[in-house]
Amino acid sequence: MIPNKLLNYWNSLQPREKSLLKIAAILIVTVLLGLHAYKSILLIDYKNRELEIAKNNFQYVFDKASNSSKYIKSQNSFNSFLLIDNFLISEAKANNLLSFNLKEENGKNALVFSSPSIENTVKFLEMITINQSLSVTSMTIKPEQGIFNFTIYFDIAK
Repeated sequence: MIPNKLLNYWNSLQPREKSLLKIAAILIVTVLLGLHAYKSILLIDYKNRELEIAKNNFQYVFDKASNSSKYIKSQNSFNSFLLIDNFLISEAKANNLLSFNLKEENGKNALVFSSPSIENTVKFLEMITINQSLSVTSMTIKPEQGIFNFTIYFDIAK
């Protein structure tokens, strides 16, 4: 019954009115689809921001855990040796540092060594700086052919 009334109404319209109704229907559908797409884009953007925040939080926690792990490892290594000298020598060996020497220059404790790998040197420096018993005061680096010569001055906390 209702479809018949609609069909009769449609047939009674002028061609101009039919065109206007078709255009209006297409516009309404287009606007509704556009609003849905816009809402979806906003939701995706919001979820991307939430994901970025979660990634940053994870990275922060991971970095803190990594630093704590390095600190504990350094403390355990240090505690397993009676002397700081033994701790430094063992860490130098573990990081494959060449010609490692402990000496005193002008009343300052100094580590003198060379290494072809900056990565191993950074690992060594992390281990000694994480340790609260040692405090690096200064460092010099002299690059040569394929090798770096380091002199690190440090203080021992009492």
